[in-house]
Amino acid sequence: MRWISPTAVVAAALAAAACELERSPEQRTATDELALAERRFDPVAFDTVVWASQEAAVERGRDIYSWVCADCHGPEGHGDGGRVIDGDTIRPEPLQRADWQRDWSPEDLHRKVFIGNELGMPHWGLRLMRPRDIVALEHYIRLELARGDVAEVDGEES
Repeated sequence: MRWISPTAVVAAALAAAACELERSPEQRTATDELALAERRFDPVAFDTVVWASQEAAVERGRDIYSWVCADCHGPEGHGDGGRVIDGDTIRPEPLQRADWQRDWSPEDLHRKVFIGNELGMPHWGLRLMRPRDIVALEHYIRLELARGDVAEVDGEES
């Protein structure tokens, strides 16, 4: 018999796809990382996150922002953090733009933080940032940072 069963074709395709996903982090390109993060993003993971209060979520988000975001986005979200990657200074869009709040829903922020981009924003979901922390970060960005109500970042009053 010279025919291949459909099951064998499907199994071979799945095996090939699995091999592609299982490249070590050193072997992955930025495009590979982005595609992997997009595949792993699950909006349902964020639906189950509950904080005791909005203030607690914002406080946790402020801590996370100061540790992982301020280097690029700046302490007040103006895109002036000054981080240099491969000889280029990263200059993300300011988080206080007038159209920003209108354009980004909580799910959009969860997706952006989890997936990142090829321009320098890390794929935090692949770096094991938990959905709970991404939701806290989203609260801080939307409820304080994007409105310009920054209280304290990196121990300094703004």
